[in-house]
Amino acid sequence: MPVIRDVTLSLDTSLLTRAGVGNRFKHRPGATVLLDELLATALRERLIEPTLVYEMCPIAEIGRHHLCLEGGIVLSGPLL
Repeated sequence: MPVIRDVTLSLDTSLLTRAGVGNRFKHRPGATVLLDELLATALRERLIEPTLVYEMCPIAEIGRHHLCLEGGIVLSGPLL
């Protein structure tokens, strides 16, 4: 299984909002600023060390929010 290290990761609150995580911060003043500061600190201090591990799998079916892989595995979510 291939492993890729030293991945450059760029996170911000707009990405988290699109993923559905940041919606709860819209009603709290200063929460977006705090989240930006936390993400910057985590990346600067190397508290987050992104690594990619993947395996190639044949796709049997593609749906609006899901992928069916050969062998019966189903991946689903709004970002697919």
